[in-house]
Amino acid sequence: MKQKVGLAVVTYMNNFGSYLQSYATSEVIKNLGYETEVISIDGVQKEIDLARRKYFMRRAFNLSELRSYLVSIQGVARFKLDRTYARQMAERNAMYEVFRKENFKFSKIGYGWDEISKMCLDYSSVVVGSDQLWRPANIEGGYYTLEFVPDKVNKVAYSTSFGVASLPKSQAEKAKQFLPRINHLSVREEKGKALIKSLTGIDVPVVCDPTMLFTREEWDVHVGERMIKDDYVLCYFLGDNEQYLKFAKRLKTWMNVKLVGLVHGAGYNRHVSLYIDEVPFNTGPFEFINLIKYAKCVLTDSFHCCVFSILFEREFFAFRRFKDTDIMSTNDRLTTLFKWTNIEGRLLSGTEEANEKLFKDIDYNVVKRNLDAKRRESMEYLIKALKNE
Repeated sequence: MKQKVGLAVVTYMNNFGSYLQSYATSEVIKNLGYETEVISIDGVQKEIDLARRKYFMRRAFNLSELRSYLVSIQGVARFKLDRTYARQMAERNAMYEVFRKENFKFSKIGYGWDEISKMCLDYSSVVVGSDQLWRPANIEGGYYTLEFVPDKVNKVAYSTSFGVASLPKSQAEKAKQFLPRINHLSVREEKGKALIKSLTGIDVPVVCDPTMLFTREEWDVHVGERMIKDDYVLCYFLGDNEQYLKFAKRLKTWMNVKLVGLVHGAGYNRHVSLYIDEVPFNTGPFEFINLIKYAKCVLTDSFHCCVFSILFEREFFAFRRFKDTDIMSTNDRLTTLFKWTNIEGRLLSGTEEANEKLFKDIDYNVVKRNLDAKRRESMEYLIKALKNE
């Protein structure tokens, strides 16, 4: 009988990157000979939500943190007030639901942390990752910290991200407790590595995101036929920075193509109708990859959109969702990614003119060699971690 691995991954919040990294985590581990099962949080969801709400109430006057969630707050309000927006998002959410049912196996529902803890005894390992699962609010929720997993069960953090360079005092104290309980720690960003070192003294490896453990060819089997027939620039912005859309419009004019927008990813984007020519909502996670693969150029502030642009060797430009000095900045995931792939000149401010000077060659032969090496190194870590070596 195959050993079973429990997964603490994101499958309840509709986000292209989150679903694809959860899918990749599950599939990679299955390919290593294990059975995988996503640990259902339905029985403790109310407790998690309550802990998160209490955290946000305590932090309500922290303007940097409030700004980081503003787009999400706008999305919730808009969904209740705007029928058109609600109908559009319902179409996209239905695509997520199909993906969820077809690609994930879930555990039974455990009602209460004690019951979920007992369920974990059936697993040879419990794996958490990747995404920004150790953001302060998630630490408060107590699920992605694996605090509920018994001591005797092997615990693995694969490419998990804090999303921030530092933690509030209360969450830092919690991290000092839960991190050493995890038998095998790895992170996705250099700042996450430094943060764990400062909190616990533990030196951990930086590994690639699980989506990059698959090759382009392995992802390509899920892409299907081209969705948009005309040439286009794809815009996928999780933030709400109009300056980036103005750059997209300049690029559209210079390239003589249309703008296709995967909009309202993290919440409502107010400026879309002023700039985007076509907005498809019949898009699930695999359709997201399709739109990246066939784009003439990709513009994004999303980490996973950058990842798939790299895997499919696209022309692309990335933008900062936050100022580097912002305490809630998630920019390090992009700088870490570009550093080890050896990609330069692709992180823009949005003030640039659209011309040929921007399109410095990306040597994808070098990128592929670096990616292959990082993939091997990361797989070696995961294999040993699952064996608890």
